Amino acid sequence: PMHPSMEGLALPLKTFGDPDQWCQTLLAMREMCHRYKNWIAGVERDAGLLPDEHRDAAANNLSKCRACLARMEDGIDLLEHDEHVRDAFVMTNEAMYEQYLHYSVVSGERASLDAPVDSPRCWRPFQLAFIIMNLRSIVDEGCSERGVVDLIWFPTGGGKTEAYLGLTAFTLIYERLSGTTASGVSVFMRYTLRLLTSQQFDRASSLICALESMRRRRREVLGERTFRIGLWVGGEASPNTRENASDALNKYLNSKECKNPFPVRRCPWCGADMEEWEVRDSAYIEHGKKKRIVFACPNSECEF
Repeated sequence: PMHPSMEGLALPLKTFGDPDQWCQTLLAMREMCHRYKNWIAGVERDAGLLPDEHRDAAANNLSKCRACLARMEDGIDLLEHDEHVRDAFVMTNEAMYEQYLHYSVVSGERASLDAPVDSPRCWRPFQLAFIIMNLRSIVDEGCSERGVVDLIWFPTGGGKTEAYLGLTAFTLIYERLSGTTASGVSVFMRYTLRLLTSQQFDRASSLICALESMRRRRREVLGERTFRIGLWVGGEASPNTRENASDALNKYLNSKECKNPFPVRRCPWCGADMEEWEVRDSAYIEHGKKKRIVFACPNSECEF
């Protein structure tokens, strides 16, 4: 549930992803910070009534709250004064909204892309706060906050994934706009459970598809280099060499009973089933002399 201090505050991705509505976006983020500041003041008043043995802990926590608020406000100031940061942020929201529309079909939340969206997709305040408070450390290599590790402490289903995927999208887009694209890996995501790894990989893949779709439409600003994602797991979850992958593919394509050895089983963009017997040979393709395995959506109407 939304904290009472944030009730009625709208932070819609679709609006935030529209450059023509930047003024509304800025006002909404400023209002979020204002409400957080008022909440801190209220807690500070309540802390004065605590027993003496709890006051030092309260003061310490409130100091951290004020530090978070300062970082959030600094992030908004950066958005106001740096064109690349602002453009990357707007495009991040556009990509995250597209990711939601497509992944909601992949996950079965909606029947198709044409199905209506029940309610406007909005940021939860903690998600947006996490993103804007980290903008400075993403774009400024000399920022002291690069030594800070921010922990999102929320229960399952609370929205942690969207928070870090949003910051991931911003990082990848900003690199393109500012001309600082890394020659290697830009973002690492590490998970401790195999099932969780698979689920999060699906969601992250959907975002990468959204970014790549955007890049294809805006090559003049996002360049010619494709957005990519990889998965590094043990041999029981996926073949770990190209030779093993080639052998596993041949077995899979020649036996209906063979278990799928690959982690990509549905198109992360349109949700098409890639495991159906009739489409396997067009969904899993061995390419070139190096026996590189390519995953291709069997849906002829899908851009991937």
